[in-house]
Amino acid sequence: MEQPEQRQVQRIRLDTEVGSAVQKHLLVRIEHVLNRLAATHAGKPVEQVTADMLTQLRALGVNVAPSMIVPYARSLSSMPPVDGKAS
Repeated sequence: MEQPEQRQVQRIRLDTEVGSAVQKHLLVRIEHVLNRLAATHAGKPVEQVTADMLTQLRALGVNVAPSMIVPYARSLSSMPPVDGKAS
């Protein structure tokens, strides 16, 4: 019997081999937030993704400028929604 096909979110990996230890640590936290939001925010407006990313990053102690997050949010926003519909 075949299992129904489930669409899995592929983990996002950033290049953590460059920069200082602090930069690597920030990238790891950004990567963590991106992966948490990938299942729920794919296909949503860039502004909403950016705001939610900033909120979650601040909860992890990372305070970055929104302009640094916008490229990541834009990528996440351009992904097709996991459940097949955008909200």
